[in-house]
Amino acid sequence: MITTIKTYTFAGLILASIAGLIPLQAMEIIKENTFLNPNNRPIDIQMKVDQSFNKLALGKISDWNFNGNDEYYILCGLNQYQLLKSIIKNQPEKKEFYILDIGAGNFKWGQGLAKFLQSQSDLPQGITVHIMGIRGEQHIHSPQNQNGPYQLHEFGGFKIEDMHNVFLERGWDLSNKIDLIVSAWTFRHLVDPVGTLVQAYNLLCPETGVMLFDGFCFNYGNTSNAFQEKPNITISENLTSLLLDFKAPFLIYPDSGGQNNSHMIRKAANPICQISLTYNNVDFNPCHRIFRCINSACLTSFKETRKEIDIPMGIVNRDSHYGQETYYGDRKLFNWLISERIIFLGNFEEFPKNS
Repeated sequence: MITTIKTYTFAGLILASIAGLIPLQAMEIIKENTFLNPNNRPIDIQMKVDQSFNKLALGKISDWNFNGNDEYYILCGLNQYQLLKSIIKNQPEKKEFYILDIGAGNFKWGQGLAKFLQSQSDLPQGITVHIMGIRGEQHIHSPQNQNGPYQLHEFGGFKIEDMHNVFLERGWDLSNKIDLIVSAWTFRHLVDPVGTLVQAYNLLCPETGVMLFDGFCFNYGNTSNAFQEKPNITISENLTSLLLDFKAPFLIYPDSGGQNNSHMIRKAANPICQISLTYNNVDFNPCHRIFRCINSACLTSFKETRKEIDIPMGIVNRDSHYGQETYYGDRKLFNWLISERIIFLGNFEEFPKNS
């Protein structure tokens, strides 16, 4: 839990340490505790996380609407296989790569990726690519291959919202190691999608690791009423504000109404995500039916007030003026996708301006 020490400014903390009120050796701990840490969730939120997972883990099959049956996800309108291929070829000195599908359903995306990589003759020799899929339901079947250059690791009974600790328990220390994370139609079902996103981001390789994911609900301290009045717009505005707080290159690919925009974020140099958010509480999600939050039906709220930012209308409510090919965000990231032929066409609007 974040203590009342957070009410000091950082300059105030330094003065307090000089005055002897706070030991210098405690400064780094205090600084770390001002950032969101999913390991320190309030008891009520963690209980909801546990209950949601325990219910899901009773299942022996994955039985969702989309269900991970596709070898290709519709995320950001880009070629995900080519994205990974570019990541590999741009790091010729690297020999081991890690890919993660969060909410993998029937694991078809990872299996399709393995087949694609096997068909490519121009990839570096001597590499190993670990293609990992995780889901809450049990998975009694062994993956198709765990040897050779392209290895499938399919994990069932996996508590996604505590992924960092669960990976460690299973013998995988993946901090700052994952090259590509994808997640389609999963974060919306979670109790604490923001805390889960922070954990996933921390697994990415600094400066090169990329994550693709679609929309989900959470609440700032000043957006409760907005969820009742304009849920689709509020979902998109909240997520856009959150992405800005990551202080990392990102792109937003709008969907109709802003309800299920997809997002791409590339990890910055800092190995740890530092977002100044404080858990508040968890309540019933008023967007439960609109946004198809089927599993948890929960809305986790944070104490902070959402910053006032001028968000382009195309992000929050796409209409005929804004084609689905318009991307918003970091210009360098967009230009890299074009140059690598990961996307072929697309309008672009820099956001925020002069970023």
